[in-house]
Amino acid sequence: MTLVALLRRDGLVLHSVSSPRLITLRWPSPLSAESVTANGEWLKGELAKQGIIEKQLKLLLPREDIVLRSLELPPAAPAELPDMVRLQTAAKSTVPIDLLVCDYWPLAPQSQRTTIDILVGTLARTALDPVLATFAKAGLAVQSVGVSSLALARLVPIDDQTTDQLVIHVDAGRADMAFLKGNDVVFAHALRLPADVQLSRLANLLAGDIKRAMISARKGNTGFVIAHVLYLLTLPATESEAADFEQQLIAALGCPVSRIADVLPGYTTSGLASHEQALARLLAAEEEPPVGEAVLNFLNPRRPPLVRNQKKAMLALAAGVSLVVAAILAASYQQLVASLDTQIASLEQKLRTLKDDAQVDAPKLASHAAVQQWVGQAYPVSETMQSLAGAATGTDRLYLSTFSAGIGGGEVQSRVQLKGQARSQKELVAFSRRLVDEAGYRVKPHDLTQTSYDADYPQKFELDLDLLVSPPAKRAVASAPNSP
Repeated sequence: MTLVALLRRDGLVLHSVSSPRLITLRWPSPLSAESVTANGEWLKGELAKQGIIEKQLKLLLPREDIVLRSLELPPAAPAELPDMVRLQTAAKSTVPIDLLVCDYWPLAPQSQRTTIDILVGTLARTALDPVLATFAKAGLAVQSVGVSSLALARLVPIDDQTTDQLVIHVDAGRADMAFLKGNDVVFAHALRLPADVQLSRLANLLAGDIKRAMISARKGNTGFVIAHVLYLLTLPATESEAADFEQQLIAALGCPVSRIADVLPGYTTSGLASHEQALARLLAAEEEPPVGEAVLNFLNPRRPPLVRNQKKAMLALAAGVSLVVAAILAASYQQLVASLDTQIASLEQKLRTLKDDAQVDAPKLASHAAVQQWVGQAYPVSETMQSLAGAATGTDRLYLSTFSAGIGGGEVQSRVQLKGQARSQKELVAFSRRLVDEAGYRVKPHDLTQTSYDADYPQKFELDLDLLVSPPAKRAVASAPNSP
């Protein structure tokens, strides 16, 4: 039997199949390297009091503890992806890669695209290690470490995974969301909720956050539109309150909304309140064997296959031969001279063998060179992003869907293209003026005739920016770029 644990801000929820029930616990001390012994001994005592006999554990971490990002990689064999993902993640992360646990999930190929889309999750080792050590101190062997938002995908019936869907889990203090395209989780998001939030206000709060998260979900998934929403409530709520919440969500998102069944077929949770049954539904699904590979598992992340290094083996053999030669030389110099030609021929044969063996690793070396070329050709955008952030200081009324930057020439230091949506033409003009007056850009707007799909941000825009090497003191900007 296996326990499933869902970590929360200040404690955890354990689900036991041996006696179907939920156990909610609060840590006596915050999880840290210093509290491992105290928390582990305390948890061991609590498990004994509750009569828990399981010794194996599957762990779900909060989405807010995980950094998720999308990567776009050149075509490569599956065995080459772990190294490529690690290199790209290290280039984009502000934390050294050796201090992180990294796992990834290849998304389904998109039509008319040759690149590979990857969903990457990273977690600080300083956050994961105390958690694993605490459970080990309590006598529990952790089998897997997943993410709460991604676990929601298990709740979607296999025969219903044909459209773009959103799965929402509303729990104590947070709402987890998983965006699904077919069988793939293309993005996951978490919203921290106020402790005193009312269910009557929750639908509008979620709707606004969902619209912002959709921008990230659409990266690499053009045309992603939510066709169906499934939700799971693990907060105390009456049937009337749940029905009102569902209707408000339908009105806010404009698509069908339905509730996930609280109880697994044939699974008894007698004695549990309805919201406790819903949480048991989520954790019990995690105990079932996975369909294919788990999306992310930080305990056993994907690694490149082990390949015997023939080159090192041959180098070691050559070193051994050299030692033998030195011993023979010390014993009899004349005998060494007589056999020198034979030994030289033997070494030449070994060298040819060594070269042949080195060719086995040629595809991997070529792949590594391609990645280095990919990274070397990438334009360092951090300086450009800082200048744009300075021009946009004080506003959150613009959403960027596309940002590209490249090296310019002559009087132009760099060229930047921005695409996105704004709330109004007035705000777009103000942003363009700040780019000219404060950041030293030359702005070339495009006239767009289409409006945005988002009613809150109806103004689409597309700007070509040239960052000049020596900008003039003052430049004018078009008064009405991107007129719809």
